[in-house]
Amino acid sequence: MTIQNIAYKILGALFFVVAIALYGGLNYYIGKRIWLGLFRHVSFVNIKVYWVIYWAIVLCYIPAMVLRNHPGRILSLMELMGGIWMGVMFYLFIAFLVIDLIRLLLRKAGSEGVINMMASGSFQVVFSIVIGIIVVFFVAYGMREASISKVSTYNFDVSKPVQDSNMKIVMISDIHIGGIIGRSRVENMVKEINSLNPDLVLFAGDIIDSSLEPFKEQNMGEVFRQIKSSYGVYGCLGNHEGFDGNVGDIVKEYDAAGIRILQDEAVLVNNSVYVAGRVDASIARGKGRKKISEILTGIDKSKPVIMLDHQPLEFSEEDKEGVDLLLCGHTHRGQLAPANLITHRIYELDYGYLKKGNLNIVVSSGYGTWGPPMRIGSQSEIVEINLGH
Repeated sequence: MTIQNIAYKILGALFFVVAIALYGGLNYYIGKRIWLGLFRHVSFVNIKVYWVIYWAIVLCYIPAMVLRNHPGRILSLMELMGGIWMGVMFYLFIAFLVIDLIRLLLRKAGSEGVINMMASGSFQVVFSIVIGIIVVFFVAYGMREASISKVSTYNFDVSKPVQDSNMKIVMISDIHIGGIIGRSRVENMVKEINSLNPDLVLFAGDIIDSSLEPFKEQNMGEVFRQIKSSYGVYGCLGNHEGFDGNVGDIVKEYDAAGIRILQDEAVLVNNSVYVAGRVDASIARGKGRKKISEILTGIDKSKPVIMLDHQPLEFSEEDKEGVDLLLCGHTHRGQLAPANLITHRIYELDYGYLKKGNLNIVVSSGYGTWGPPMRIGSQSEIVEINLGH
């Protein structure tokens, strides 16, 4: 093991400790606000019982993740409960932050009458119930939106010959198969893919959530082998495929499911287009991944070149090396608004289409969800691309 690999492992451990500390601190703040605003005014609720139940809900996601290689109904239920709580936590934190800001502004403005009214028990109970109803609505709406997928269609003309003048490509990213996204959801996805009659099907990473075991236990390979595509099914890996360090086993399982995973390599499909796939930047951390110029060495660039890269990075290099179409995922378009404002700031393109030089870029919001099983301000999608000349 190199010094660089050791350094990355230490940084990963530190990140985990910091993340757990922040998660605990944030939830303590939220739990205290819920107690002070609502349950301390309810005579039959004991504070010790409240905190035991509260932390049981808050922490149930952690054992579900730690024991992810031992899937079962109880752990799946814990993962679902923990995921829903993460969504609740997200919106309660925003709500309480806004309320605290309003109180601070009122205090600076000297509005003691309004502050005293807000501090009264009856106001706090009513206001807390209203916030609770709004959050429940957000959760229900978000879970419904996450379960409904749309087809986003893009039409591209490239200045290179395409077989039969047109090729229909279907691209999917970020399914996150695990305790929440199960077999029935994937079966629906395959039906949606087949209804589009694709010539080529591409997966842009994060097929599994964090562990390969749910994929194997639910015999997902049988479902994926039902995909009907004229020229085959290809894919690249995402950062979640690297979580357990068993990339080799994952690639073998995907291959048995009919998905050829491209790892810093390019293949000629139907003697018409090249499909290339990159090793994910997170998986390659500490090891490095090939440059795009190395991946495309020796190919005939008079034919269209399609690149799969899970994370939307290195657009300029892709354009420089003659890639015609770059397909990415990873961002989920923030998944829960207003997190989309953050992804929009981080990435040059966090969702949709961008033309950069001769390069066409499509970033998908993904099919599944990570963490909270809900979407607000983004939608589960399948990408349909009509590639013409």
